[in-house]
Amino acid sequence: METILLVLTFILAVFDWVATEKNWHKVRLFSKPATLMALIAWFSAAAGWNGANLWFGLALVFSLLGDVNLMFPDRLFLPGLLSFMLAHVFYIAGFNQGPLPLNLLSLVIAGVVAGAGALIFGRVRVGLVRTPEGRRMMVPVLVYSTVISLMLISAWLCLLRPGWPLDAALAASVGALLFFISDSVLAYNRFVGKTPHSDLLVMGTYHLGQIAIIAGVVLLN
Repeated sequence: METILLVLTFILAVFDWVATEKNWHKVRLFSKPATLMALIAWFSAAAGWNGANLWFGLALVFSLLGDVNLMFPDRLFLPGLLSFMLAHVFYIAGFNQGPLPLNLLSLVIAGVVAGAGALIFGRVRVGLVRTPEGRRMMVPVLVYSTVISLMLISAWLCLLRPGWPLDAALAASVGALLFFISDSVLAYNRFVGKTPHSDLLVMGTYHLGQIAIIAGVVLLN
């Protein structure tokens, strides 16, 4: 059953990528939430919601809520942003079980991610200041950028946590990076300008990122 649910997740994700590229909005009303629902079902069957897994389950639920909201970005972009920000907060809580590894390498990781986050926000800020709507979104986008950067740092620090096997930590780290890339491209698309196939890039990195994070959790269990 677990394998079937994982395969179903990939099938629905690919279906959603095609619908995204073809701009089949009505199809995506099904395919976009269905992908996360299948991923939640796989997580529930393969890892369960006990202990620290609860945080990862909540992150998926709020990601699903964010997906639904962002299907109507003109009206529900801010609720979608809030939903995903809470999802990242739950991921942060899930990754940060046990003592924080503090050494030179962890400081380097934090510095690299913080620098990348600052550069990306600086580029997005150029687009934000152009319009009244963008200027109103300045603080929410800054807060969101900070939270997702903390999520990425937390995931990468799992590579240094003794309780995380290397394969699980690598999967979670790659997944968090893909999620970070997805959100960065999404912000650029909305506030700076779209590039060809950017929506497909957003959804591809998003789905693969979520799947990789949860694969890390499954391997951890």
